[in-house]
Amino acid sequence: MKAKLKATPLNSILGVNIGLPSLSETGVAIMNAEMVITAYEKQAVEILKRDGYPITFEKLCKKQKELLPDLANGKGTAPVYSIFWMLFNFNKVRADIEKNNADMAVCDMAIALHHAIRAQLKPIALYFDMGKANIDGGKDGGVKSGAVRRKKLDIKKELWQVMAKKTWRKHPTWKNKRVAEDIVKIIGGNVRTIRTSIKKPIS
Repeated sequence: MKAKLKATPLNSILGVNIGLPSLSETGVAIMNAEMVITAYEKQAVEILKRDGYPITFEKLCKKQKELLPDLANGKGTAPVYSIFWMLFNFNKVRADIEKNNADMAVCDMAIALHHAIRAQLKPIALYFDMGKANIDGGKDGGVKSGAVRRKKLDIKKELWQVMAKKTWRKHPTWKNKRVAEDIVKIIGGNVRTIRTSIKKPIS
C-alpha cells in the first residue's frame, strides 16, 4: 500500500521539499514525493519490460540470484541494477513518510534519485530552471544561471548536513572527513567539499 502524504511539515525538512517544485509560472504547487516516485517507477517499468525483466520490485527480489548475481557486490552496470536500488529506496521513502520521519525520507529520496540518474531515467525536467536561464543568454542569463547553481548547492549542503547528523548519531566520535567519506559512499560527491560544509551538532 502506498503511503498517504499529509499536507504539511511531514513533506519537508530544513525547507527542502521531498518532491519537486512546480514548473508553472506561480511555482506554488508542489510535486510531492509520491508523484515523483510514480513518475520514475513508470519509466523504470518501461525499461524493465523492454529488456525482459520482471516489472515489479517484489518479482525482481524473488529472482535476484538468477537475474542480478552481482547485486551484493555492486559490480553490475546494466540499468536494471540501478533500477533495483532506486525501487528499493523509493520503498524506504514511503515507509519513512508513514513513520513521519522526514529526515530519513529526504536521505532515502536522494539515494533513490542518485540511482535513477545512474540508470539514466529522466521522467521529470529536474534542470528546467537551469535550462531556462541558459536560454535567456547574455548577462541576464549568466546571473540567473549563477543563482540556480547557488540554490542547488544550498540544497546539497542541507542534504549533506542531514545525512551527517544521522551518521554522527551512530558514530559520535567520527571526524568530519570520516563522515564525509561515508556520505560519498552513499550518494557520491567530493569528500573535501562535503567535509568543509558539514558541522557536527553541539550536544
